[in-house]
Amino acid sequence: MNETKQKTCGKDHTYNGWTNYETWLVALWIDNDQGTHEEARAMALRAARDPEPESMIPGHSMRAYYFGVQIKEWVEETMIGDHGATLVADLLNGALSEVDWRSIAEHFLDDVPADEEVES
Repeated sequence: MNETKQKTCGKDHTYNGWTNYETWLVALWIDNDQGTHEEARAMALRAARDPEPESMIPGHSMRAYYFGVQIKEWVEETMIGDHGATLVADLLNGALSEVDWRSIAEHFLDDVPADEEVES
C-alpha cells in the first residue's frame, strides 16, 4: 500500500493507513463483503499473472495502474449503478474522483500468493 501522505493546505488527509477517507471506504466495502472480496481477489490473481506492461515511469508498476482502472470500472458497474443527472450522482462522482484506485489495486496485488494458480 502507498504510504505517501496526501496533504492539502498543510492538512494530512490519510485515513486508517489509506490515501484518504474515500479510498479507505471503497476498500472497506470491497473487503467486508465475501462476494466482492473474492471477486477482487480473483481479479488480482489474473492481473498478477498477466505480463507486466512496460512502464514509462521508472519505479512505477503499470500492472497496478491498469488493475486500478479495472477495479474502478468494476466498482462503478457493480456497486454504484446509474443515478442519472442528480445531486446525489454529482456528489458520488466527486467522492469517487478522490479514490486512489492504484492503492486499492496494490492492496489486492500484494495479497496474491506467488504459488497460487489462476482459475479459468
